[in-house]
Amino acid sequence: MKTGVMPKMHDVFTAFDGSKYGDMSCKTCHGKGAIEGSFSMPNADLPKLDPSPAGFGKLAKANPKMFDFMMKQVEPTMASLVGEQPYDPKTKAGFSCFECHTKK
Repeated sequence: MKTGVMPKMHDVFTAFDGSKYGDMSCKTCHGKGAIEGSFSMPNADLPKLDPSPAGFGKLAKANPKMFDFMMKQVEPTMASLVGEQPYDPKTKAGFSCFECHTKK
């Protein structure tokens, strides 16, 4: 993760918002677990997501730029880096938001 995922995801996040993610570290995604040596995911320190269609609609409306970034850049890039396909709502299979985020 440190040599494969981190450099690529750092680039993705800093391209999106360099001032917010310029000092991105393992803790950015793994939270306090990274400090304690536990890198398990999903991470309850990340924003909790409502998995319903209405919940995702609310997220998309509240912060469309971040929602678009997560759906079009973060999810497919992470899926590729860990050797999975991005989540497909039709088959309900693949790398999804809930690999990193917990559900409300």
